[in-house]
Amino acid sequence: MKKFWMILLLAGFSVTLGCKKESVIRNHEIELGSWNMDQTVNKNFYHGIDDPTMIRSIDVEIYSDNGVLFDSGIGGADGATYAVAGDKITVGRTNGGTFDDPGFDDSGINRGWIHIQFLDEK
Repeated sequence: MKKFWMILLLAGFSVTLGCKKESVIRNHEIELGSWNMDQTVNKNFYHGIDDPTMIRSIDVEIYSDNGVLFDSGIGGADGATYAVAGDKITVGRTNGGTFDDPGFDDSGINRGWIHIQFLDEK
């Protein structure tokens, strides 16, 4: 009988060790808020994701003063950049690029959004 319980205990232990966590892709949005891009080159945002290595994609939408959407211009011809370091994302623009312009200087509007997809393990 002892042998039976020992085998049952070991079987249960190996099943527990073999269990994997379930992973789910989640979305997180951060409002860029007020930002005179013509005057200020970079802006920092705290993403609130516990493990930044779980970030799978980042998309930034930037609106001009008259509401024209520049989507995924990050690192492209539009001259926008972003970098993730620890618990923050820094979004910026290059000198002489599209966003270094009076058409992006209204600090009374929401300049856009950061969309983040990240892996959440349960």
